[in-house]
Amino acid sequence: MNFASSSACFRAAGRVVRTAANGRVELALEAPRGCRGCEGLCAWRRLPHTRCTTFATPLELAEGDRVVLSVPESALVLCALAVYGVPFAMLLAGALAGWAATATDVGGIGGAGAGLVAVPWLSRAVRRLAEQRLVRQLTLTPDAR
Repeated sequence: MNFASSSACFRAAGRVVRTAANGRVELALEAPRGCRGCEGLCAWRRLPHTRCTTFATPLELAEGDRVVLSVPESALVLCALAVYGVPFAMLLAGALAGWAATATDVGGIGGAGAGLVAVPWLSRAVRRLAEQRLVRQLTLTPDAR
């Protein structure tokens, strides 16, 4: 099975534990079984079996209702691009800048190293923006079961 065609990794089943008057619900999310798409490398496996978290929703839900929390595949692809693309872009930009400044391979290698030094600082900002966008795209739907 192709990872890109597997949406099981992008959903989590759960149940409503508590509701609040302001449209917020507390969910107990169950870690899904390993899907065939990523051969069990999913981050869900590192979490406790059940994890509680709070979400705002316009849905009228009651305690005990089963729900599905899902993330669009496109949002995960953009997050992965940010996480892997930023270090690669910094490596490449540093190497090009170092080579342009010195016109030598040593300058290119030094520039690539300098570009990688900037990755932790820049990655935090990019990761924070990617996570905020990902959270905004989460959808909560009643479970059809």
